[in-house]
Amino acid sequence: KGYKLERNILTYHKLAMRVVRDSARRTGVETELLGDDSPERFEIFKQARMDSGLTEETLNDEDAATMVSYAQNSLVNETELMQLISEFGGTDSIIPKFAKFYLAYIKKLRELNKIDYGEAIVKAVGILRDPAYAAVWANKYKWIFCDEYQDTTPAQSALLQLIGQQAHLFVVGDKAQSIYSWQGADPDNLTQFETDFPGTVVYQLSKNYRCFPKLVSMSSVFLKRAGEDNGLRIEYDQKRSTEEQKVYFLKNTDGEAEARSLVVLIREALKIQIPGDPPRLATVGVLARKWHLF
Repeated sequence: KGYKLERNILTYHKLAMRVVRDSARRTGVETELLGDDSPERFEIFKQARMDSGLTEETLNDEDAATMVSYAQNSLVNETELMQLISEFGGTDSIIPKFAKFYLAYIKKLRELNKIDYGEAIVKAVGILRDPAYAAVWANKYKWIFCDEYQDTTPAQSALLQLIGQQAHLFVVGDKAQSIYSWQGADPDNLTQFETDFPGTVVYQLSKNYRCFPKLVSMSSVFLKRAGEDNGLRIEYDQKRSTEEQKVYFLKNTDGEAEARSLVVLIREALKIQIPGDPPRLATVGVLARKWHLF
Protein backbone atom coordinates (compact mmCIF):
# COMPACT_ATOMS: atom_id res chain seq x y z
CA LYS A 1 0.00 0.00 0.00
CA GLY A 2 1.37 3.42 -0.94
CA TYR A 3 1.12 6.52 1.24
CA LYS A 4 1.33 10.16 0.25
CA LEU A 5 4.15 11.43 2.45
CA GLU A 6 4.67 14.94 1.14
CA ARG A 7 2.15 16.48 3.51
CA ASN A 8 3.91 14.96 6.51
CA ILE A 9 7.51 15.81 5.63
CA LEU A 10 7.86 18.71 8.03
CA THR A 11 10.26 21.00 9.83
CA TYR A 12 9.67 21.37 13.57
CA HIS A 13 8.37 24.87 12.91
CA LYS A 14 5.86 23.67 10.34
CA LEU A 15 4.67 20.95 12.72
CA ALA A 16 4.32 23.55 15.44
CA MET A 17 2.24 25.75 13.11
CA ARG A 18 -0.13 22.84 12.53
CA VAL A 19 -0.71 22.65 16.27
CA VAL A 20 -1.13 26.42 16.55
CA ARG A 21 -3.58 26.62 13.64
CA ASP A 22 -5.57 23.66 14.93
CA SER A 23 -5.87 25.47 18.26
CA ALA A 24 -6.89 28.65 16.44
CA ARG A 25 -9.70 26.82 14.65
CA ARG A 26 -10.98 25.49 17.95
CA THR A 27 -10.73 28.79 19.85
CA GLY A 28 -11.43 31.23 17.04
CA VAL A 29 -8.24 33.18 17.83
CA GLU A 30 -6.07 33.47 14.73
CA THR A 31 -2.40 34.48 14.77
CA GLU A 32 -0.28 35.76 11.89
CA LEU A 33 3.18 34.37 11.18
CA LEU A 34 5.99 36.90 10.78
CA GLY A 35 8.87 35.89 8.52
CA ASP A 36 12.45 36.33 9.74
CA ASP A 37 12.97 39.27 7.36
CA SER A 38 9.58 40.88 7.87
CA PRO A 39 9.79 44.71 8.17
CA GLU A 40 7.18 44.48 10.93
CA ARG A 41 9.50 42.22 12.94
CA PHE A 42 12.34 44.72 12.64
CA GLU A 43 9.96 47.43 13.83
CA ILE A 44 9.15 45.33 16.91
CA PHE A 45 12.91 44.96 17.50
CA LYS A 46 13.18 48.76 17.36
CA GLN A 47 10.39 49.25 19.91
CA ALA A 48 11.82 46.56 22.20
CA ARG A 49 15.23 48.29 22.13
CA MET A 50 13.61 51.57 23.17
CA ASP A 51 11.70 49.85 25.98
CA SER A 52 14.85 48.17 27.32
CA GLY A 53 17.29 51.10 27.02
CA LEU A 54 19.32 49.63 24.18
CA THR A 55 20.52 51.12 20.91
CA GLU A 56 21.00 49.53 17.50
CA GLU A 57 24.75 49.94 17.96
CA THR A 58 24.56 47.81 21.10
CA LEU A 59 22.16 45.23 19.66
CA ASN A 60 21.66 45.20 15.89
CA ASP A 61 18.81 43.36 14.21
CA GLU A 62 20.90 40.29 13.33
CA ASP A 63 22.14 39.84 16.90
CA ALA A 64 18.65 40.57 18.25
CA ALA A 65 17.21 37.80 16.09
CA THR A 66 19.92 35.40 17.30
CA MET A 67 19.29 36.24 20.96
CA VAL A 68 15.51 35.94 20.65
CA SER A 69 15.85 32.62 18.81
CA TYR A 70 18.22 31.26 21.48
CA ALA A 71 15.81 32.17 24.28
CA GLN A 72 12.83 30.68 22.45
CA ASN A 73 14.73 27.52 21.54
CA SER A 74 15.71 27.12 25.19
CA LEU A 75 12.10 27.53 26.38
CA VAL A 76 13.14 30.35 28.70
CA ASN A 77 10.61 30.74 31.52
CA GLU A 78 9.50 34.34 31.10
CA THR A 79 8.16 34.70 34.65
CA GLU A 80 11.43 33.48 36.14
CA LEU A 81 13.42 35.71 33.79
CA MET A 82 11.46 38.76 34.95
CA GLN A 83 12.13 37.90 38.58
CA LEU A 84 15.85 37.39 37.92
CA ILE A 85 16.48 40.70 36.14
CA SER A 86 17.32 42.48 39.40
CA GLU A 87 19.96 39.82 40.15
CA PHE A 88 21.76 40.21 36.80
CA GLY A 89 23.58 43.41 37.78
CA GLY A 90 23.13 47.13 38.28
CA THR A 91 21.15 49.50 36.09
CA ASP A 92 24.16 50.03 33.82
CA SER A 93 24.70 46.31 33.23
CA ILE A 94 23.97 45.10 29.72
CA ILE A 95 22.62 41.68 30.78
CA PRO A 96 19.38 42.91 32.41
CA LYS A 97 18.80 45.13 29.36
CA PHE A 98 19.06 42.09 27.09
CA ALA A 99 16.56 40.25 29.32
CA LYS A 100 14.19 43.24 29.20
CA PHE A 101 14.58 43.39 25.43
CA TYR A 102 13.50 39.77 25.03
CA LEU A 103 10.50 40.20 27.33
CA ALA A 104 9.51 43.44 25.57
CA TYR A 105 9.76 41.77 22.16
CA ILE A 106 7.63 38.80 23.19
CA LYS A 107 5.06 41.04 24.88
CA LYS A 108 4.68 43.23 21.79
CA LEU A 109 4.52 40.19 19.50
CA ARG A 110 1.61 38.79 21.50
CA GLU A 111 -0.16 42.12 21.79
CA LEU A 112 -0.22 42.25 18.00
CA ASN A 113 -1.36 38.61 17.86
CA LYS A 114 1.68 37.68 15.78
CA ILE A 115 4.15 34.82 16.05
CA ASP A 116 7.60 34.28 14.59
CA TYR A 117 9.13 30.86 13.89
CA GLY A 118 10.57 30.45 17.39
CA GLU A 119 7.36 31.56 19.07
CA ALA A 120 5.45 29.00 16.98
CA ILE A 121 7.21 26.14 18.81
CA VAL A 122 6.93 27.87 22.20
CA LYS A 123 3.20 28.31 21.65
CA ALA A 124 2.71 24.76 20.34
CA VAL A 125 4.44 23.32 23.41
CA GLY A 126 2.20 25.40 25.65
CA ILE A 127 -0.90 24.21 23.79
CA LEU A 128 0.11 20.55 23.97
CA ARG A 129 0.75 20.76 27.71
CA ASP A 130 -3.00 21.26 28.06
CA PRO A 131 -4.34 17.71 28.63
CA ALA A 132 -7.31 18.34 26.35
CA TYR A 133 -5.08 19.17 23.37
CA ALA A 134 -2.53 16.52 24.31
CA ALA A 135 -5.24 13.87 23.96
CA VAL A 136 -6.09 15.17 20.46
CA TRP A 137 -2.49 15.02 19.23
CA ALA A 138 -1.14 12.00 21.13
CA ASN A 139 -2.23 9.50 18.46
CA LYS A 140 -2.06 11.78 15.44
CA TYR A 141 1.05 10.08 14.02
CA LYS A 142 1.76 6.36 14.18
CA TRP A 143 5.33 6.62 12.84
CA ILE A 144 7.73 9.53 13.35
CA PHE A 145 11.24 9.80 11.91
CA CYS A 146 13.65 12.59 12.95
CA ASP A 147 17.07 13.19 11.42
CA GLU A 148 19.99 15.13 12.99
CA TYR A 149 18.54 14.74 16.48
CA GLN A 150 21.75 16.02 18.09
CA ASP A 151 20.86 19.48 16.78
CA THR A 152 17.40 19.65 18.31
CA THR A 153 16.72 22.42 20.79
CA PRO A 154 14.97 21.94 24.15
CA ALA A 155 11.86 23.43 22.54
CA GLN A 156 11.94 20.98 19.61
CA SER A 157 12.63 18.07 21.94
CA ALA A 158 9.69 19.06 24.14
CA LEU A 159 7.44 19.27 21.07
CA LEU A 160 8.49 15.78 19.99
CA GLN A 161 7.97 14.35 23.48
CA LEU A 162 4.45 15.75 23.64
CA ILE A 163 3.48 14.38 20.22
CA GLY A 164 5.56 11.20 20.01
CA GLN A 165 4.96 9.27 23.23
CA GLN A 166 2.44 6.93 21.57
CA ALA A 167 4.20 6.74 18.19
CA HIS A 168 6.83 4.43 16.74
CA LEU A 169 9.64 6.96 16.98
CA PHE A 170 12.94 6.62 15.09
CA VAL A 171 15.70 9.21 15.40
CA VAL A 172 19.18 9.45 13.90
CA GLY A 173 21.96 11.52 15.39
CA ASP A 174 25.59 11.87 16.36
CA LYS A 175 26.46 14.03 19.35
CA ALA A 176 29.92 14.68 17.91
CA GLN A 177 28.35 16.34 14.84
CA SER A 178 26.30 18.91 16.75
CA ILE A 179 26.88 22.34 15.17
CA TYR A 180 23.95 24.46 16.37
CA SER A 181 24.59 24.87 20.11
CA TRP A 182 25.12 28.61 19.43
CA GLN A 183 21.45 28.72 18.40
CA GLY A 184 20.19 26.82 21.43
CA ALA A 185 20.56 23.21 20.25
CA ASP A 186 21.42 20.74 23.01
CA PRO A 187 23.34 17.62 21.89
CA ASP A 188 22.49 16.04 25.25
CA ASN A 189 18.96 15.57 23.88
CA LEU A 190 20.42 12.55 22.09
CA THR A 191 21.99 11.00 25.20
CA GLN A 192 18.81 11.81 27.15
CA PHE A 193 16.61 10.15 24.55
CA GLU A 194 16.50 6.75 26.28
CA THR A 195 15.23 8.45 29.44
CA ASP A 196 12.68 10.57 27.60
CA PHE A 197 11.39 7.54 25.69
CA PRO A 198 11.67 4.37 27.84
CA GLY A 199 12.13 1.13 25.94
CA THR A 200 14.33 2.72 23.29
CA VAL A 201 16.61 0.36 21.35
CA VAL A 202 19.96 1.90 20.32
CA TYR A 203 21.97 0.92 17.24
CA GLN A 204 25.55 2.21 17.05
CA LEU A 205 26.97 2.98 13.60
CA SER A 206 30.77 2.96 13.80
CA LYS A 207 31.93 3.20 10.17
CA ASN A 208 32.26 6.56 8.45
CA TYR A 209 31.72 6.33 4.68
CA ARG A 210 31.52 10.06 4.06
CA CYS A 211 34.95 11.39 5.09
CA PHE A 212 38.47 10.66 3.94
CA PRO A 213 40.69 8.55 6.24
CA LYS A 214 42.87 11.26 7.78
CA LEU A 215 39.84 13.33 8.75
CA VAL A 216 38.19 10.33 10.41
CA SER A 217 41.38 9.42 12.29
CA MET A 218 42.03 12.99 13.44
CA SER A 219 38.44 13.45 14.57
CA SER A 220 38.50 10.18 16.51
CA VAL A 221 41.66 11.21 18.38
CA PHE A 222 40.24 14.67 19.09
CA LEU A 223 36.98 13.26 20.48
CA LYS A 224 38.82 10.72 22.64
CA ARG A 225 41.13 13.36 24.14
CA ALA A 226 38.12 15.60 24.78
CA GLY A 227 36.32 12.74 26.55
CA GLU A 228 33.51 12.83 24.00
CA ASP A 229 34.05 9.54 22.16
CA ASN A 230 31.47 7.74 24.34
CA GLY A 231 33.54 4.56 24.10
CA LEU A 232 32.79 4.25 20.39
CA ARG A 233 35.67 3.73 17.95
CA ILE A 234 34.92 5.23 14.53
CA GLU A 235 36.54 3.60 11.50
CA TYR A 236 36.90 4.88 7.97
CA ASP A 237 35.85 2.99 4.84
CA GLN A 238 38.78 0.78 3.78
CA LYS A 239 37.84 1.35 0.15
CA ARG A 240 39.09 4.92 0.63
CA SER A 241 42.37 3.93 2.31
CA THR A 242 44.50 5.23 -0.59
CA GLU A 243 43.11 8.77 -0.37
CA GLU A 244 45.73 11.23 0.91
CA GLN A 245 43.81 14.44 1.59
CA LYS A 246 45.32 16.50 4.39
CA VAL A 247 43.76 18.00 7.50
CA TYR A 248 45.06 21.40 8.64
CA PHE A 249 44.77 22.73 12.18
CA LEU A 250 45.37 26.50 12.33
CA LYS A 251 46.19 28.07 15.68
CA ASN A 252 46.10 31.86 15.71
CA THR A 253 46.26 34.61 18.31
CA ASP A 254 43.39 36.72 16.95
CA GLY A 255 40.89 37.06 14.14
CA GLU A 256 43.23 39.03 11.87
CA ALA A 257 45.97 36.41 12.16
CA GLU A 258 43.39 33.72 11.46
CA ALA A 259 42.26 35.51 8.30
CA ARG A 260 45.84 35.82 7.04
CA SER A 261 46.46 32.10 7.68
CA LEU A 262 43.33 31.18 5.77
CA VAL A 263 44.29 33.37 2.81
CA VAL A 264 47.68 31.63 2.56
CA LEU A 265 46.03 28.20 2.75
CA ILE A 266 43.33 29.11 0.21
CA ARG A 267 45.91 30.40 -2.29
CA GLU A 268 47.79 27.13 -2.06
CA ALA A 269 44.58 25.12 -2.44
CA LEU A 270 43.54 27.06 -5.55
CA LYS A 271 46.76 25.98 -7.30
CA ILE A 272 45.75 22.34 -7.07
CA GLN A 273 44.59 20.71 -10.28
CA ILE A 274 41.96 18.00 -10.06
CA PRO A 275 42.72 15.07 -12.41
CA GLY A 276 40.55 14.94 -15.50
CA ASP A 277 40.51 15.66 -19.20
CA PRO A 278 41.08 18.53 -19.10
CA PRO A 279 42.23 18.93 -15.45
CA ARG A 280 40.00 21.15 -13.33
CA LEU A 281 41.14 23.81 -10.90
CA ALA A 282 40.22 23.31 -7.26
CA THR A 283 37.55 25.38 -5.58
CA VAL A 284 37.42 26.50 -1.96
CA GLY A 285 34.41 26.97 0.30
CA VAL A 286 34.50 29.11 3.45
CA LEU A 287 31.84 28.57 6.10
CA ALA A 288 31.01 31.07 8.84
CA ARG A 289 28.22 31.37 11.38
CA LYS A 290 27.13 34.87 10.37
CA TRP A 291 27.42 37.07 7.30
CA HIS A 292 29.23 39.87 9.14
CA LEU A 293 32.11 37.48 9.91
CA PHE A 294 33.15 37.51 6.26
